[in-house]
Formats: sequence, C-alpha cells, structure tokens
Amino acid sequence: MGKPVLAICRGLQITNVALGGTLVQEIATLPNAETQVLHKPENFPEGAPFAVHDVRIQDGSRLARALGTTAIRGSSFHHQIVDQVAPGCVAVAWSPDGLLEGIEHTDHWLVGVQWHPEDTAETDAVQQNLYNAFIEAALQSVSR
Repeated sequence: MGKPVLAICRGLQITNVALGGTLVQEIATLPNAETQVLHKPENFPEGAPFAVHDVRIQDGSRLARALGTTAIRGSSFHHQIVDQVAPGCVAVAWSPDGLLEGIEHTDHWLVGVQWHPEDTAETDAVQQNLYNAFIEAALQSVSR
C-alpha cells in the first residue's frame, strides 16, 4: 500500500519474518553469549523494566536521518533477534556485541528497531525524532 511502517521490537521481528527473513529464537544460545550486552533485564521478565545499551546506526541510513544521529542509548526488553535480514531490507543498527538492532527497507519507508524508543522518548529528544520522522512520512504519504 506504500504506507510508512515503524516496527518496534517484536514488530521488527514479525516484519522481518513476514518479508522472508529469519530470527535467532534465543540470543543467550549464541556463541558470544558471555560477552553480550544485556538485551533484557537480568531477572527477565521481572526486575527492571528494561536494559539500556548503546546502539550504533549506519551513517546516511534512513534511521540515522530520522534520529538525527548515529549513536543512541536504547532500552531493550527482548530475547530474540533478527538472524537473516529479509530480502529488500538492509541492516542499519547494531549493539556493541554486534547483534542487529535495526533494519530498513531499501525502497519504502519501513524502519524497524529492536529497542523501545517509547520508553525514553519523553525525556530523550533523539528517540522522539524517530516518531516525528515517521509522522512526517505518514503525512507525506497521505498528501500524494
């Protein structure tokens, strides 16, 4: 339909699979599990509401333009992660342990992030920028 899509956390995972990509079902089973940053609270699903870690965003990507930066602190609450990126999409964001944190479609305004920008958007203007860019893209799609 050509409408913009902002996929967050499980939304990113579902979108990736729906478009032909795959997931790692449990990131703790990956070979580098002992060196991974926390992607969920230590006592998941109890304890802190989320884990916070750095995310590096590819310069020049739609996601970097939307956020206005190539480095953020993202709040995470997940145990699965994208494995193979869906055809038509590209990886554009990674955590310090190398796990994928963001994808985007090469032809359409489809951005997916593994972190939860809604958790900190009220106090973090960079996270709010993502929503602002999505709203702008939606408004532009309506006016076409």
